[in-house]
Amino acid sequence: MALAEVICNPMSVWICSAYKLGGWPLSFYTYSAFGSVTAILWTFIIYETPDEDPCISSKEVEYLKGFDTEDGEKNKKISVPWLSMLKSSAVWAVVIAYTSNVFSFTFLITEAPIFISEVLGFNLKTIGWLMSILGIAECLFGLLSGVCADLFIRREILTILQARKLFTILSMGLSAFLLICIGFFRDNAIVCPIMLILAFGLLGCFNTCFIANVLDITKHYSSVIVGIMSCLGGSTGFIGTSLFAALLKIKNTHDQWYLMFKIIAGIQLFGLLIFLLFAKAEEQFHSIEENISKQEMKSYNSINDASAEVVDTEE
Repeated sequence: MALAEVICNPMSVWICSAYKLGGWPLSFYTYSAFGSVTAILWTFIIYETPDEDPCISSKEVEYLKGFDTEDGEKNKKISVPWLSMLKSSAVWAVVIAYTSNVFSFTFLITEAPIFISEVLGFNLKTIGWLMSILGIAECLFGLLSGVCADLFIRREILTILQARKLFTILSMGLSAFLLICIGFFRDNAIVCPIMLILAFGLLGCFNTCFIANVLDITKHYSSVIVGIMSCLGGSTGFIGTSLFAALLKIKNTHDQWYLMFKIIAGIQLFGLLIFLLFAKAEEQFHSIEENISKQEMKSYNSINDASAEVVDTEE
């Protein structure tokens, strides 16, 4: 997604500036065409299983089969522990942190170009390249945070939970600090863009933080939690833009923009606080199969203990 931002932002500016080709409506036709081509390619090059894919070698197929489920297990119905999930503080920690992050991300993607144009006075082409730099910063911070987190965990410098919390502080806490600082530099055309770039880039560390934490707390039901996160996170798209439109409708000044930056920073800090207080890194929800296996093992051990006692008595 970040790579698409890097490419599409300057390209969109060029398309909108091409008045002889139709101007801004052409951008919708262009990206619709890209989406259609992608859907067609997906239909023909994606296969159900590795065995059906002609581009995968037999050695790769054997390797992938090593991660496959046991025979027939994938056809079993899995009972989702909804009540336990909804009562779990660890689940709500990642959901709230993610929703806060998406709220900020949506603001910077949709509203920052307006701020750069109307407050900082940049022209359309400059805004396109600046938004592209935001995408580059997101890529770099995301990659760097992932490498560093793995290194810290592998070398046992930090535990998994400590690493998740550290990079959440860097991502959401430091980003919120930079957004607040923008207000002190008013309409400085150098410092404000740099702070926006750094704030947006730091938000790109979210994959190392609460997204990865979903797999820490459950491997069997991670897709369910991600679905809840996507649902609540997606709602910020229309809630946030409606809020910003209402604020700017009153008076489109630097003070109003600074108020929005403070609101965004406050939401980020709220999500950060919840994650720091309630995040966990231990498995929270075991599958039915695991519970049955544990019960069978407990019964097996009980039988062995009883047999050992009988042998000792006979002797």
